[in-house]
Amino acid sequence: MVIISFLEKRKKQKYLLWVLLLVVLTGLTVVLYSALVGPAKPLPGEAGIVPIQKKEIIINLDILKSPVFQEFTPFEISEEATPTEEEVRVVPGRENPFVPYY
Repeated sequence: MVIISFLEKRKKQKYLLWVLLLVVLTGLTVVLYSALVGPAKPLPGEAGIVPIQKKEIIINLDILKSPVFQEFTPFEISEEATPTEEEVRVVPGRENPFVPYY
């Protein structure tokens, strides 16, 4: 019984070795073929690289002269809007934040 089990395991290993060798050789063949042959080039009669047509962008700045935009008032920063030093408390963090707590 023990001998049969040992022989069966050995037989499985032999098949796995052949499968692994086949996979490695197939991969090596694909890599070498793609390196030696290179990418496929289109034939002269075929549609190869098509140039991209650039679209012209036209910006209409006349819309800024409309009365809707003329009614806007400019934004000004007043002293009331800026916080004082007491309102803004800077709480310093740890001296080195990358040092663990323990």
